[in-house]
Amino acid sequence: AHAARDARGPLLREGALTLTLPLTLALALTLTLTITPSPSPSQASALLRRMRETGVRLNALSYTAGISAAQRQGDSQLALSLYSEMEAASLPPNALAGGAAVTAQAASRRWQDALSTLARLAAQQVAPRTAAFNDAMRACVAAEQWDEATRLHARMEEAG
Repeated sequence: AHAARDARGPLLREGALTLTLPLTLALALTLTLTITPSPSPSQASALLRRMRETGVRLNALSYTAGISAAQRQGDSQLALSLYSEMEAASLPPNALAGGAAVTAQAASRRWQDALSTLARLAAQQVAPRTAAFNDAMRACVAAEQWDEATRLHARMEEAG
């Protein structure tokens, strides 16, 4: 393969396909975190860090993949950190990233944050998955917030 360089970074050439290094890293992150059965949070974190170092502006897909990988591996702190970064970057929310954040918040016993995230998603007209509602309800029950759990259940039923 022939390598060249332009203002965006090294180019990788493979047949007719030409990718800049930042795009290659973005694809690597997405593929690693969505195809690998159990990617570790350290893999997600390392790829995201490498993307930043090469000047890649992370997009919603990159953050979503990282948040989901961290949440699946039980690294609630990393999942929540990435979700906060995604919000701070004013990237459009999506049900997968929001749901993973709610699950991470619930796992961290942060029932109020889980409810807040669900409310922000609803305000932005993003419909969270049923699992996010269930996780938030479990967090409310664990904190003995029966009224909140009941309200959340009613809201979930209204949403269909």
